[in-house]
Amino acid sequence: MGRLQKLVPPIELCKLIPAGEFADSALIWVDEKNGVIPAELVIRKKYDIPAPTLQEIMAELQYIRVYKKTQNFYVAVKDQERVASFNGATAALKLWLKKLKPFSRAMNLVYALK
Repeated sequence: MGRLQKLVPPIELCKLIPAGEFADSALIWVDEKNGVIPAELVIRKKYDIPAPTLQEIMAELQYIRVYKKTQNFYVAVKDQERVASFNGATAALKLWLKKLKPFSRAMNLVYALK
């Protein structure tokens, strides 16, 4: 796994981000094989898969807290809802997606697959 991939949620979760959201993300997913690259290196297309960092997600979800519980375990908290993951950005994005009403079914599927 490349250095940039460690900063962002996995591609499967980023694919659930609705079109137009995180459009100004500094990183994008190319694909699973090639990983994540800086967005400034490519001409942005509307079908690019954004790869938001923890800071970008926290800017969207105001008043979110992300705690590092152990060396490799994070918990994101907002409005008494908690989501855990092995990556802070992943936990925050799961919480962000959970806050989107139309995508609650997709998130239930994500949690069912875990």
